[in-house]
Amino acid sequence: MDLILCKDPLSLDLRELYELNWPYSLHFQNLIENQKVTLWLDDIQNPKVAILFFRGSFHVLGNSESFDCGLSLSQLARNLNYNSSADMKLRISSLSQILVPKEIPFFSLVAEVNCGLFYLHPKNFMPVEIKVNLQSLIEQDACEVVKNTSYDIDEDYVRKCISSGPSVSLKENEVLLSYMLVHLNGSIGMLFTRETHRRKGLASSIISCLTEKQIRKGSPVFCYIVNQNHGSKEVFERLGFERLGSVSWLKYERR
Repeated sequence: MDLILCKDPLSLDLRELYELNWPYSLHFQNLIENQKVTLWLDDIQNPKVAILFFRGSFHVLGNSESFDCGLSLSQLARNLNYNSSADMKLRISSLSQILVPKEIPFFSLVAEVNCGLFYLHPKNFMPVEIKVNLQSLIEQDACEVVKNTSYDIDEDYVRKCISSGPSVSLKENEVLLSYMLVHLNGSIGMLFTRETHRRKGLASSIISCLTEKQIRKGSPVFCYIVNQNHGSKEVFERLGFERLGSVSWLKYERR
């Protein structure tokens, strides 16, 4: 299937596409509305498949009956100018597991992280009472956030998250003890608490405060939790989040 490059993603009405792919369209919609992205569609007028490229990663909407995800991603990756080198990599973010390809031509899978997609309907929100003095992160905190994050991010990305969206932190003498922020795709994440301050209810307070900020903005509140992170799953579910789907982060290398 040939995909069409869309030169002006903001000019499109993609509501039907989003409805067909709820809840996997949550971050997709936010990226298109707020960031500079590259977008391909199967049909400009009535799209059933969309592939978005942002900051080195592909994001996909569609279903396995609509197209061959692996073949399409292989073709797009090999045609992108940025990936012209022989050792190029292909990264796929928050891909619905029903779309995860058995193989991608010319590429080999080198890493996979499986997560749950958790969503909070405002009427189900059960916040905790916040008894600490919380404040927003500042751009100078980006270096510390990068150090505390287990996956690949850079300071420029974190600074953009801090400047573009709400964040919450607890500091003591300018030292970050706990924090959370909003990714550029609209999901809340990067939750962190120093080892010495865990099991004191800080995570629940941080999540509650950031969730309230998102609700006041009218933004959907959702996050991704690694399947093995049972502690985080329990905290979010106590606050009213529910798991709506399963997604994967994948990295491939050119054979």
